[in-house]
Formats: sequence, C-alpha cells, structure tokens
Amino acid sequence: MTEIFHGEAEYPGPSKWRRKGHRIGKCESTLPRRSVRFVTSANKLPAKYIIHAITLSSIQEQFQDTELPNGAIVRKIVQRTMQLLPLLGCHSVAFPAIGTGLAGIPLDDVAKEMAEVLVRALLDNMYQVRVELYLFDRYGHRSKEELIALFESRIRESLGLLTARKDGQDVVIAPGAGGKSEAGQPPSPEQRRREIYEMLLHLGRQRDRLESDLLAALTNTNALSTAKVSGIRVGLEEIARLREIYLRELNPDGYQKPRVQPRTGFVSSTYGDLILHRQAVMEIVRTLELHFVGMEEFTPGTPAPGEYIRQRVEESDIYLGLLGMRYGSIDANSGFSMTELEYRQAVASNKPRLMFVMDQSASITLDKLEMDAEGFAKLMVFRKHVLQDHVCGMFRGVDDLRAKVEKTLREYRSQGSS
Repeated sequence: MTEIFHGEAEYPGPSKWRRKGHRIGKCESTLPRRSVRFVTSANKLPAKYIIHAITLSSIQEQFQDTELPNGAIVRKIVQRTMQLLPLLGCHSVAFPAIGTGLAGIPLDDVAKEMAEVLVRALLDNMYQVRVELYLFDRYGHRSKEELIALFESRIRESLGLLTARKDGQDVVIAPGAGGKSEAGQPPSPEQRRREIYEMLLHLGRQRDRLESDLLAALTNTNALSTAKVSGIRVGLEEIARLREIYLRELNPDGYQKPRVQPRTGFVSSTYGDLILHRQAVMEIVRTLELHFVGMEEFTPGTPAPGEYIRQRVEESDIYLGLLGMRYGSIDANSGFSMTELEYRQAVASNKPRLMFVMDQSASITLDKLEMDAEGFAKLMVFRKHVLQDHVCGMFRGVDDLRAKVEKTLREYRSQGSS
C-alpha cells in the first residue's frame, strides 16, 4: 500500500519513518517493504509532491531471502512511481539514481534497470509525462557528462533502441519493422533488431508479472507458497538467461568482459581481535605485489567513516573478508557493523570476494569474543549468510590463515591470467 499524506516526512534512522500531517488517500498494491511507501506534499520545494521510497534492507531481510534482489527493487520503485503519476495528476517527475546512496547499489546496475523501466513505461502509456534525471557521482569518479552518457547508452541498450535526429536533438526510437523477408530467407538485420526489441518487451512484462507473484508468495509461509516461490524463481532465471542471449546478440562486444589482474586488495575485518591475522594477510598481499587497502592506511578526512570505507571498497579490485568472533563497531547511519558494511558494499559493487571464517573450534581468549548480546546475534546471522553464499577458507590461527590466503590469492591470480 502507498499512503498519500498532506504534510512532511522525517527520516530519523535506519528503516524508520515519521510522517507529519493527515492522510488524504492510499493506493492498494502488493509492494515489498523496500519500495514506494508513501507520498507527501512537497512543502517549500518546487514540486507538488514528494514520493518516498526505501531501498535499504534490514539484516534479516538481506539474509533471510524474503525480498526481491536489488535490481528488482529499483524496477518496482520506478514502475510504482510512474503508475502513481496519473493518480496524482502529475505530468512531470524527477528521479535520482535510485539506491546508489546508503543502499550501495552500483550506478551501472541502477542505470540499466531504470532505463528499461522508464522506456517501457513511456512506450506503453498514453499519459504524457516528462521525466528528468538528477545524477551525480558521490565519489567524484564520473563527470556530469559521463553520467548522462551512461544513462543514454543504457536506454538504447535496454531494448535495442536506435538513435535519430529530431528538431536538432538526438532522440531514441524503436526499431522499425524493416519490411518482410522472402519465404525461407533469414530476416534482415533491421527485421532481426525489431524481433529482439519485441521479445525484450515481452520478457520484461513476463518478468513484471512473475516478480509480483513472487512478492505475494513471499508474504505466505505455508508449504504450498514455498513450492510456488521455487517455481517462480526458476521462471525468473530463465527470463534472465533469455534476455542475456538477446542483449548479447544486439551488442556482442558489451558482453566480452575478461577478468583483469587485480592490483588492489581490500582487507576487511574487526581490528582488536584480529590484529595479528591482519598483519599476516597484509604481508601476503604485499608479497604478491598487490596494493593493500585497509584501516591501517586510512588517513583522517571529512567523509563519515561508513561513507569512507564504502568508497575504499568501491575503489579496490578484490575484497578479502576475515570473520572472527566479534561483530565490531556500528555505523550509526546504517545500523550495520563497519565490517558488514564493507562486505555489503563489496556485494553491491560485484567485487570478487575471498572469504575466510574463523572455525568455531579455534582457541581464543574471552576478550576476542563478542560480549554484547545483540552484536553476537547479528554476528551469527552475518556469519551464517557468508558461509551459505561462499566457499570459505576456515582458519583456526594466524599461520593457518596465512597459508590459506596465500594459496587462494595465487590460485585466483593464475585463473585471471589463463
């Protein structure tokens, strides 16, 4: 349900909203928690309404598989916003790059998902809407022109659109039919491009329906719903596979992404309990002629700690995660430990992740153990997720970890050069 309020909204902390004013309406819909949640008046801003969406998940939602993946969340937010516009009587809307802030969704992924949904919404809907994008790179890696070019390329690539010149401006258009082929003859390049365009439209609509079904099924915990969820996921995987085939046909060079040799390695862990372990890993990283990135070489600066470490993860080539028996200090903005925040950024940025987890049989002193009950519970959830999602190197001591990190890094580098 999306609620419509006359008033303002405040955001006091992770996953918490306060709404001031009175409700003037609601729109029924099956929506995930990370979605468009409510609409408020814009107060002093130069707009009529503000559409509020949540993109940051809680620990439980992230690790219990009870929500859609990040790409689907971005799509659903854009879809729901476009659906709300005629209901609100709005003919223009301004989007940021959804989810690229605290949620840490990579800008390239957001551009791809937003581009496809916006193009389909504008093609399918007779309601006239002007869409504006407000883009900036919080790390300063890309200029405004580069960001615009990124979104423009994703718009063209999303459905195999073409670029044309109209009224002195570049516009994107759907590929034409290109006439009919002779009987028994293969389609011309123009005809084939049109076929792929129509198939991608069809697959996009199928995916929308399946994701809506998945949301409904995830709210039901009975056995029948569990089986249904499995079937829906299989269907979504097949759609993703078909989309990749068609997109590769349209842009074969865009899918040739050989692994490059890593130059920098970000080492993530708690500190006080794993000082000797970190020193051992640092020696291995430098022995293999990689640049070590970690808290030991951080310098004082103006960014908040959580923002700074996410930036350093984003800039690194590979992520090496060490999990001991402490959860670590908490980032006030997200509610996650710094170690988990680093891990989540590595996932969001699709970094290669090499994970090493302390064996429960390891001999440690009491001061190396997480004593806070809430922190220990979060650590167990985090640890369980890492063990389920990765082939982890289990270690009992410093020498054990040193040997496994060296072996793993050498194997990884040899695979990259083969």
